[in-house]
Amino acid sequence: MEIRYLGKTGLKVPVIGFGAARIGIHDMGIDESIKIIREAYDFGIRYFDTARSYGDSEEKLGLALKDFRDDCILATKVHFRGKDEAERSLRQSLRCLGFQSIDIAQLHGIDSLEDLKKALAPDGAMQALREARDQGKVRFIGITGHVPYVLSRAIESGNFDTVLAPLNIFEREALEELLPLARKMEVAFIVMKPFLLHYDQQTNIVRSGGGFDRFTKLPSKAQGKPTVEIEGSIALKYVLAHDISVVVPGFRSVEEVRQSIAIARGFQGLTEDERRLTRFGELPPEPFCRECGLCMPCPEFIDIRTVLRLQKLATYYGLKEYASKKYRSLPTKADFCNRCGECEARCPYQLPIMKMLKRADDELRGSNERFICP
Repeated sequence: MEIRYLGKTGLKVPVIGFGAARIGIHDMGIDESIKIIREAYDFGIRYFDTARSYGDSEEKLGLALKDFRDDCILATKVHFRGKDEAERSLRQSLRCLGFQSIDIAQLHGIDSLEDLKKALAPDGAMQALREARDQGKVRFIGITGHVPYVLSRAIESGNFDTVLAPLNIFEREALEELLPLARKMEVAFIVMKPFLLHYDQQTNIVRSGGGFDRFTKLPSKAQGKPTVEIEGSIALKYVLAHDISVVVPGFRSVEEVRQSIAIARGFQGLTEDERRLTRFGELPPEPFCRECGLCMPCPEFIDIRTVLRLQKLATYYGLKEYASKKYRSLPTKADFCNRCGECEARCPYQLPIMKMLKRADDELRGSNERFICP
């Protein structure tokens, strides 16, 4: 399996890591969880990512890896923004894992500039992580989140060694600024959610996570073929084809571990068909919303980020039926826009948000669609 560097940390890891959310949050027994973790270790996985909020995943990782601790890179997360709470959270992580130190402690779910400001304040969580690093309890400091704009501003601060963010066929916004910036600043780019999304045509439901027995859907550019199905294996290859450090799928079984390792070991880049199928190198056509959320709050209570995300799913990713169904469930539709312009004044990308909302409403509502609230 290919070995890649974790940015300026100097650490080297196999490109497939282990995301522990599923073994903790989902109803998975200790014996089964330990079996999956040790199978992952035996097959060459050395990077293990967990969090206090992932149920009992820290305890399970600690039990499974107690005899191999020195061979592994262990990362956990602190969700709190204040210094005192972060100190307690980190202390609990060490106790649950059963280890004296953690390789990477990450600020968890920093999805707004306000969250980032709180965490970096003198009495913020970052100070707790720095002190833990000085005491030898933590080697490196990372950050995680789902908003590339916010994470880009975070790593520009120079405080972080690693960044964990989504990258997959349906969420490729990190390619525009975050990934290039991370590489420039030698910040390790770690990928979560490589299989998002899975579209079930029979139930018209889009689920997070996916996996090798799931399929994603993209609109085909081939005439007469409106959609194409993409296997989970190709979704993983799509991620591996980028200049990332490591990807951490959430495994549900030993078989998924084996499949991931097999793909990584045989990976030599995407074929031309796979590049075309996944639209490799593409971003949604301009103007498109990066979902940073800085345009909000809207005085008319429109969830601008959600509306524009649904419009993107409908037009670029071909999930019109799903997106329209979700749009119908929103309490405030985009046609409540009073054109005050506050959102456009706050948008760091200078998007024509008012026009985009009008277009989204037209496309998601449908020409003959009638809602209870006109």
